[in-house]
Amino acid sequence: MKIRSLEESDGESFLELLLKLDKESEFMLYEPAERATTVQEMAEKIKSVNNSGGVIIGAIEGEMLLGFVSLSRGQANRIRHSGYVVIGVLQEASGKGIGARLLGSLDSWATKHEISKLELTVMTHNHRAYQLYLRNNYEVEGTKKRSVLVNGKFYDEYYMGKIL
Repeated sequence: MKIRSLEESDGESFLELLLKLDKESEFMLYEPAERATTVQEMAEKIKSVNNSGGVIIGAIEGEMLLGFVSLSRGQANRIRHSGYVVIGVLQEASGKGIGARLLGSLDSWATKHEISKLELTVMTHNHRAYQLYLRNNYEVEGTKKRSVLVNGKFYDEYYMGKIL
């Protein structure tokens, strides 16, 4: 398996991955069929993230993108040292250490790019992801009450952070 930063040319495979994740996981932000992004728009998004000091890192096996982790960097000077993290791994690839490898790769990238704090949110009932973040030295910094509405039910999210 190869772990590497995504480029504009990965727009189609990244969009395919996100659409699959939208269908198979209630823990991601978008609902199935809600994402109306084109391949060209996804390529532009990758370019924009890269040009704004962030990164999208993919886990690739053969030609297939199995998971990703992204970091969006704070733009104002006072928060430029921090990055907001989003991660997703296909169900068929979960339990194989891909999430941990992606997070480790992100830590290395962030350190090289003078980012000293990582932040993310996770639904409180997403025990598997929560445990992954704890194993990777993230700490709960707060709880966002009724943060997301999934299938007519409100869920809280933990706000988690990690100092590098």
